[in-house]
Amino acid sequence: PNAILPASSLGMAIEALAQNYDYVIFDGGVVPAVAVERFAQFAQVGVLVTADPADRQGQAAQQRLEAAGFAAVTLLVAEGG
Repeated sequence: PNAILPASSLGMAIEALAQNYDYVIFDGGVVPAVAVERFAQFAQVGVLVTADPADRQGQAAQQRLEAAGFAAVTLLVAEGG
């Protein structure tokens, strides 16, 4: 996924999708491996999927998303692995 993020056409594609749809969902992959700052410029809300919201890695990922510029980060707890 990182290879497509720098592409200048990505911004245009996201803007076109946002004009036509109320919600646009992007799977950014694993937070440590992705430049979340590039997604934050296009989105107000981030959703972090975690198995354990008390886990240090999950908390660090949430803080990274907030620091990247997401106005809100929602935790979605996935149970059952």
